[in-house]
Amino acid sequence: MASFNRFEANDIVQGNTSKNVTSALFTGTGALTSFFTSSTQTSSAAGTSYYWDVYHQDPHAAATDDSAEVQFQISYGHYAGSGSATPSGATTGFHPTRAVYGQFRNLLLDSPSPTKLFSLGDDTTVDRAVFITLNRARFKEQLDKGDWHLSFKNGATTHSVTDDSSVAAATSENGHVTYNIISGSSTGPALYKSGSNYVHWGKVYPELGIIMLDGERMLGSSHATTAGLSLNTGTSAASNDGVPGQIFDSLTNFTGRADEDISSTFYFVRAKNNEFNFSTNETFRSGTAGQVRHASMIGDPQVYISSVGLYNSQNELVAVAKLSKPLLKNFEREATIRIKLDY
Repeated sequence: MASFNRFEANDIVQGNTSKNVTSALFTGTGALTSFFTSSTQTSSAAGTSYYWDVYHQDPHAAATDDSAEVQFQISYGHYAGSGSATPSGATTGFHPTRAVYGQFRNLLLDSPSPTKLFSLGDDTTVDRAVFITLNRARFKEQLDKGDWHLSFKNGATTHSVTDDSSVAAATSENGHVTYNIISGSSTGPALYKSGSNYVHWGKVYPELGIIMLDGERMLGSSHATTAGLSLNTGTSAASNDGVPGQIFDSLTNFTGRADEDISSTFYFVRAKNNEFNFSTNETFRSGTAGQVRHASMIGDPQVYISSVGLYNSQNELVAVAKLSKPLLKNFEREATIRIKLDY
């Protein structure tokens, strides 16, 4: 028969919160230098229009098709819908890129007004934007600020961007912490300035795992090559510009860490001498009446504790703790088992 004991108040101790516990941002690694897509998705109407899923391994390769996971998504939005065609049956003017821009505006900005534009730390307004959205499981609690960078290449010129958390405090938009994205890298070279000012590329929302990049600086031709990727992509009125594919092709490196706060609670399980001296193992008993199988154990059972289950108030199992080795328990022995639960 299983035994249950309710914890007393002094059996549970809240541990200290561990700050800034970081881990690799991507599956098995903290840096991606090779990027893959699914042809099934990229050749679809949605893929060619406004977003691509990006994998860390080739999802079509026989050796990796079961282990390839989406790491992040590249989306493209324009406030007026330029750069994508109106889907069949949709209302004129309601283009996919307009929907993408509006979706991120509603999530990230204080004002949901259709005329509201994203703006950068240098007061530049953004009428078209590239959004890098991390897979939720990848960044855990938040993207580790100051410890990530993206690199893009156009021709022989490479550009790296990171956030400005090392030189500026965070701001808040619509309740979300945000930092400016500027030229430079988390691992070097130093943050780049044009004259006395940093070069602004966008904004990052670490707690949401969203990177918003200025579409004009990424795609336009008006920026100098030292201050923009300059892919020279225009804004078509009613056709797909294929922006997600262009951004994907320009990617050379994505490095980062996931950040989370780990809370620990300690549970002290106390097995007194007259408790937990019988086993639920079928080899312990015999017969329909459940007699002790071995006569030598009658009155003096010898059992071993190998695991401890933690239950909620509805007697539902919520956690199992495994001992490093079985612990002998009988009427002459008491045990105190300390369980550490991290969450």
